[in-house]
Amino acid sequence: MGIRNAVTILFEARPTGDLTFSIISRFALSLLPGFYLVYRAQNASEKRSAGVFVGALAIGFFLYLFGTLAMMLIGFSARLMAAASSLDRYLASYLVLMSVALLPYLFTGARKQKTLLLLVVCCCLIPVTPLNQSFDFLSDTSGREKIRAPYAAAEDLAKEPQTDTRTWYVDQRDSGEGFFIFRYLAMPAAVSYGETWSFGAPLSAYDDFSRSLTPKEWSTALIKGGYALVYLQTIDSYFLETMGSLFPAGSAIGDGLYYRVSTGENGLVILTPVSLAGLAS
Repeated sequence: MGIRNAVTILFEARPTGDLTFSIISRFALSLLPGFYLVYRAQNASEKRSAGVFVGALAIGFFLYLFGTLAMMLIGFSARLMAAASSLDRYLASYLVLMSVALLPYLFTGARKQKTLLLLVVCCCLIPVTPLNQSFDFLSDTSGREKIRAPYAAAEDLAKEPQTDTRTWYVDQRDSGEGFFIFRYLAMPAAVSYGETWSFGAPLSAYDDFSRSLTPKEWSTALIKGGYALVYLQTIDSYFLETMGSLFPAGSAIGDGLYYRVSTGENGLVILTPVSLAGLAS
Protein backbone atom coordinates (compact mmCIF):
# COMPACT_ATOMS: atom_id res chain seq x y z
CA MET A 1 0.00 0.00 0.00
CA GLY A 2 2.80 2.40 0.88
CA ILE A 3 3.29 5.08 3.49
CA ARG A 4 2.08 7.86 1.19
CA ASN A 5 -1.35 6.30 0.71
CA ALA A 6 -1.64 5.39 4.37
CA VAL A 7 -0.91 8.96 5.42
CA THR A 8 -3.37 10.24 2.80
CA ILE A 9 -6.21 8.17 4.23
CA LEU A 10 -5.36 8.84 7.87
CA PHE A 11 -4.82 12.58 7.79
CA GLU A 12 -6.88 14.00 4.93
CA ALA A 13 -10.45 15.01 5.45
CA ARG A 14 -13.62 13.28 4.37
CA PRO A 15 -13.45 11.28 1.13
CA THR A 16 -15.88 13.72 -0.50
CA GLY A 17 -12.94 16.06 -0.97
CA ASP A 18 -13.91 18.57 1.70
CA LEU A 19 -10.47 19.50 3.03
CA THR A 20 -11.58 22.36 5.25
CA PHE A 21 -10.75 20.37 8.37
CA SER A 22 -8.48 17.38 8.69
CA ILE A 23 -9.08 14.52 11.07
CA ILE A 24 -6.46 15.93 13.40
CA SER A 25 -8.04 19.38 13.60
CA ARG A 26 -11.48 17.89 14.25
CA PHE A 27 -10.03 15.69 16.95
CA ALA A 28 -8.40 18.71 18.62
CA LEU A 29 -11.64 20.70 18.48
CA SER A 30 -13.60 17.78 19.89
CA LEU A 31 -11.44 17.83 23.04
CA LEU A 32 -12.51 21.37 23.92
CA PRO A 33 -15.81 20.46 25.61
CA GLY A 34 -13.99 17.97 27.83
CA PHE A 35 -11.37 20.51 28.83
CA TYR A 36 -14.15 23.01 29.56
CA LEU A 37 -15.80 20.52 31.89
CA VAL A 38 -12.49 20.09 33.71
CA TYR A 39 -12.20 23.88 33.98
CA ARG A 40 -15.72 24.22 35.45
CA ALA A 41 -15.32 21.29 37.89
CA GLN A 42 -15.61 22.38 41.52
CA ASN A 43 -13.87 19.46 43.22
CA ALA A 44 -11.61 16.48 42.58
CA SER A 45 -14.51 14.10 41.92
CA GLU A 46 -15.97 16.33 39.22
CA LYS A 47 -12.55 16.77 37.65
CA ARG A 48 -12.09 13.00 37.45
CA SER A 49 -15.52 12.58 35.87
CA ALA A 50 -14.79 15.28 33.33
CA GLY A 51 -11.41 13.73 32.57
CA VAL A 52 -13.15 10.53 31.50
CA PHE A 53 -14.65 12.36 28.50
CA VAL A 54 -11.27 13.63 27.40
CA GLY A 55 -9.43 10.39 28.06
CA ALA A 56 -11.97 8.15 26.36
CA LEU A 57 -11.92 10.16 23.16
CA ALA A 58 -8.12 10.44 23.14
CA ILE A 59 -7.59 6.72 23.72
CA GLY A 60 -10.17 5.81 21.07
CA PHE A 61 -8.64 8.19 18.55
CA PHE A 62 -5.08 6.93 18.95
CA LEU A 63 -6.20 3.30 18.85
CA TYR A 64 -7.95 4.11 15.57
CA LEU A 65 -4.94 6.00 14.25
CA PHE A 66 -2.30 3.37 14.94
CA GLY A 67 -4.60 0.44 14.25
CA THR A 68 -5.47 1.80 10.83
CA LEU A 69 -1.84 2.58 10.08
CA ALA A 70 -0.92 -1.00 10.98
CA MET A 71 -3.62 -2.37 8.70
CA MET A 72 -2.44 -0.19 5.83
CA LEU A 73 1.25 -1.05 6.15
CA ILE A 74 1.25 -4.62 7.46
CA GLY A 75 -1.84 -6.67 6.71
CA PHE A 76 -4.29 -4.54 4.77
CA SER A 77 -7.84 -5.82 4.48
CA ALA A 78 -10.48 -3.74 2.70
CA ARG A 79 -13.27 -5.25 4.79
CA LEU A 80 -11.45 -4.67 8.04
CA MET A 81 -10.58 -1.13 6.97
CA ALA A 82 -14.20 -0.49 6.05
CA ALA A 83 -15.36 -1.54 9.50
CA ALA A 84 -12.81 0.74 11.14
CA SER A 85 -13.36 3.80 8.96
CA SER A 86 -16.07 5.39 11.10
CA LEU A 87 -13.98 8.01 12.87
CA ASP A 88 -15.94 10.88 11.37
CA ARG A 89 -19.21 9.49 12.64
CA TYR A 90 -17.60 8.60 15.97
CA LEU A 91 -16.47 12.20 16.44
CA ALA A 92 -19.82 13.50 15.27
CA SER A 93 -21.70 11.36 17.78
CA TYR A 94 -19.28 12.35 20.53
CA LEU A 95 -19.64 16.07 19.80
CA VAL A 96 -23.42 15.92 19.72
CA LEU A 97 -23.57 14.02 23.01
CA MET A 98 -21.02 16.32 24.63
CA SER A 99 -22.91 19.40 23.47
CA VAL A 100 -26.08 18.05 25.09
CA ALA A 101 -24.15 17.32 28.29
CA LEU A 102 -22.84 20.88 28.35
CA LEU A 103 -26.22 22.56 27.84
CA PRO A 104 -26.95 22.89 31.59
CA TYR A 105 -23.87 25.09 31.94
CA LEU A 106 -25.55 27.65 29.69
CA PHE A 107 -27.93 28.40 32.54
CA THR A 108 -25.37 28.68 35.33
CA GLY A 109 -22.44 30.93 36.07
CA ALA A 110 -21.58 34.36 34.81
CA ARG A 111 -22.46 35.67 31.37
CA LYS A 112 -18.83 35.46 30.33
CA GLN A 113 -18.83 31.74 31.03
CA LYS A 114 -22.04 31.24 29.06
CA THR A 115 -20.57 33.06 26.08
CA LEU A 116 -17.38 31.01 26.23
CA LEU A 117 -19.30 27.75 26.38
CA LEU A 118 -21.53 28.68 23.46
CA LEU A 119 -18.42 29.55 21.41
CA VAL A 120 -16.81 26.21 22.28
CA VAL A 121 -19.92 24.25 21.31
CA CYS A 122 -20.26 26.11 17.99
CA CYS A 123 -16.58 25.62 17.11
CA CYS A 124 -16.82 21.91 17.85
CA LEU A 125 -19.87 21.45 15.65
CA ILE A 126 -18.32 23.19 12.62
CA PRO A 127 -16.37 20.16 11.30
CA VAL A 128 -18.98 17.55 12.19
CA THR A 129 -20.31 15.30 9.45
CA PRO A 130 -23.98 15.79 8.45
CA LEU A 131 -26.22 15.28 11.46
CA ASN A 132 -28.31 12.69 9.65
CA GLN A 133 -25.24 10.46 9.81
CA SER A 134 -24.00 11.46 13.26
CA PHE A 135 -25.34 8.49 15.15
CA ASP A 136 -24.30 5.87 12.61
CA PHE A 137 -21.52 4.89 15.02
CA LEU A 138 -24.16 3.99 17.57
CA SER A 139 -26.57 2.29 15.17
CA ASP A 140 -27.09 -1.43 14.64
CA THR A 141 -24.55 -3.52 12.78
CA SER A 142 -26.70 -3.88 9.67
CA GLY A 143 -26.88 -0.09 9.31
CA ARG A 144 -23.11 0.31 9.54
CA GLU A 145 -22.48 -2.51 7.09
CA LYS A 146 -24.90 -1.00 4.58
CA ILE A 147 -23.03 2.30 4.61
CA ARG A 148 -19.56 0.77 4.38
CA ALA A 149 -20.39 -2.10 2.03
CA PRO A 150 -19.04 -0.35 -1.12
CA TYR A 151 -15.54 -0.26 0.38
CA ALA A 152 -15.55 -3.93 1.34
CA ALA A 153 -17.09 -4.90 -2.01
CA ALA A 154 -13.75 -4.37 -3.73
CA GLU A 155 -12.21 -7.15 -1.69
CA ASP A 156 -15.13 -9.50 -2.31
CA LEU A 157 -15.33 -8.80 -6.03
CA ALA A 158 -11.61 -9.39 -6.51
CA LYS A 159 -12.07 -13.01 -5.44
CA GLU A 160 -14.63 -13.82 -8.13
CA PRO A 161 -13.34 -13.07 -11.68
CA GLN A 162 -10.00 -14.08 -13.12
CA THR A 163 -7.13 -12.02 -11.80
CA ASP A 164 -6.62 -10.28 -15.18
CA THR A 165 -10.27 -9.28 -15.61
CA ARG A 166 -10.89 -5.53 -15.61
CA THR A 167 -14.15 -4.69 -13.86
CA TRP A 168 -16.06 -1.42 -13.68
CA TYR A 169 -17.78 -1.07 -10.32
CA VAL A 170 -20.97 1.02 -10.06
CA ASP A 171 -22.32 2.40 -6.82
CA GLN A 172 -24.85 5.17 -6.29
CA ARG A 173 -25.54 7.41 -3.32
CA ASP A 174 -28.37 9.80 -2.56
CA SER A 175 -26.13 12.83 -2.89
CA GLY A 176 -28.42 15.12 -4.83
CA GLU A 177 -25.76 15.31 -7.54
CA GLY A 178 -26.71 12.38 -9.74
CA PHE A 179 -24.86 9.14 -9.32
CA PHE A 180 -21.27 8.15 -8.67
CA ILE A 181 -19.41 5.59 -10.74
CA PHE A 182 -16.31 4.05 -9.21
CA ARG A 183 -13.85 2.12 -11.33
CA TYR A 184 -11.19 -0.28 -10.18
CA LEU A 185 -9.13 -3.25 -11.29
CA ALA A 186 -10.40 -6.52 -9.92
CA MET A 187 -6.85 -7.47 -8.93
CA PRO A 188 -5.44 -5.80 -7.01
CA ALA A 189 -8.65 -4.46 -5.50
CA ALA A 190 -8.80 -0.68 -5.51
CA VAL A 191 -11.70 1.67 -4.82
CA SER A 192 -11.36 5.35 -5.58
CA TYR A 193 -13.59 7.93 -3.94
CA GLY A 194 -12.86 11.34 -5.43
CA GLU A 195 -9.23 12.41 -5.64
CA THR A 196 -8.47 12.00 -1.96
CA TRP A 197 -9.52 8.48 -1.04
CA SER A 198 -8.46 5.07 -2.27
CA PHE A 199 -8.17 1.55 -0.92
CA GLY A 200 -5.90 -1.30 -1.88
CA ALA A 201 -3.72 0.15 -4.64
CA PRO A 202 -1.06 2.83 -5.17
CA LEU A 203 -2.34 6.30 -5.99
CA SER A 204 -1.17 5.96 -9.60
CA ALA A 205 -3.27 2.82 -10.13
CA TYR A 206 -6.78 4.24 -9.87
CA ASP A 207 -9.04 6.68 -11.63
CA ASP A 208 -12.68 7.57 -11.20
CA PHE A 209 -15.71 9.57 -12.23
CA SER A 210 -17.84 11.30 -9.64
CA ARG A 211 -20.41 12.85 -11.93
CA SER A 212 -23.27 11.74 -14.13
CA LEU A 213 -22.13 10.17 -17.40
CA THR A 214 -23.99 9.85 -20.67
CA PRO A 215 -24.33 6.37 -22.23
CA LYS A 216 -21.87 7.41 -24.95
CA GLU A 217 -19.28 8.65 -22.45
CA TRP A 218 -19.55 5.53 -20.36
CA SER A 219 -19.38 3.28 -23.43
CA THR A 220 -16.25 5.05 -24.65
CA ALA A 221 -14.57 4.71 -21.26
CA LEU A 222 -15.44 1.02 -20.98
CA ILE A 223 -14.21 0.21 -24.50
CA LYS A 224 -11.00 2.24 -24.34
CA GLY A 225 -10.24 0.96 -20.85
CA GLY A 226 -10.60 -2.64 -21.91
CA TYR A 227 -13.17 -3.45 -19.24
CA ALA A 228 -14.62 -6.94 -19.50
CA LEU A 229 -17.18 -6.74 -16.71
CA VAL A 230 -19.51 -4.26 -15.03
CA TYR A 231 -20.61 -4.92 -11.46
CA LEU A 232 -23.70 -3.06 -10.19
CA GLN A 233 -23.40 -2.74 -6.41
CA THR A 234 -26.22 -0.23 -5.88
CA ILE A 235 -28.37 1.52 -8.51
CA ASP A 236 -31.65 3.40 -8.64
CA SER A 237 -34.27 4.66 -11.09
CA TYR A 238 -32.01 7.51 -12.23
CA PHE A 239 -29.37 5.04 -13.36
CA LEU A 240 -31.98 2.94 -15.16
CA GLU A 241 -33.37 5.97 -16.98
CA THR A 242 -29.89 7.13 -18.02
CA MET A 243 -28.18 3.84 -18.88
CA GLY A 244 -31.12 1.52 -19.55
CA SER A 245 -30.49 1.60 -23.31
CA LEU A 246 -27.17 -0.22 -22.83
CA PHE A 247 -28.83 -3.39 -21.49
CA PRO A 248 -30.54 -5.98 -23.72
CA ALA A 249 -34.33 -5.90 -23.64
CA GLY A 250 -35.70 -7.99 -20.82
CA SER A 251 -32.46 -8.00 -18.80
CA ALA A 252 -32.83 -8.36 -15.06
CA ILE A 253 -31.10 -5.17 -13.96
CA GLY A 254 -30.59 -5.00 -10.22
CA ASP A 255 -28.20 -4.60 -7.32
CA GLY A 256 -25.28 -6.97 -6.86
CA LEU A 257 -25.16 -8.31 -10.44
CA TYR A 258 -22.41 -8.77 -13.05
CA TYR A 259 -22.65 -7.81 -16.73
CA ARG A 260 -20.29 -8.75 -19.55
CA VAL A 261 -19.18 -5.85 -21.77
CA SER A 262 -19.44 -6.14 -25.56
CA THR A 263 -19.62 -3.55 -28.35
CA GLY A 264 -22.77 -2.98 -30.39
CA GLU A 265 -23.11 -1.76 -33.98
CA ASN A 266 -23.84 1.81 -32.88
CA GLY A 267 -20.54 2.07 -30.96
CA LEU A 268 -22.26 1.78 -27.60
CA VAL A 269 -21.58 -1.10 -25.26
CA ILE A 270 -24.02 -3.93 -24.60
CA LEU A 271 -24.12 -5.09 -20.99
CA THR A 272 -25.29 -8.70 -20.82
CA PRO A 273 -26.05 -10.36 -17.46
CA VAL A 274 -23.58 -13.10 -16.49
CA SER A 275 -23.63 -15.50 -13.55
CA LEU A 276 -20.71 -16.03 -11.20
CA ALA A 277 -20.20 -19.45 -12.77
CA GLY A 278 -19.75 -17.83 -16.16
CA LEU A 279 -17.11 -15.30 -15.10
CA ALA A 280 -14.22 -17.62 -15.90
CA SER A 281 -15.31 -18.12 -19.50
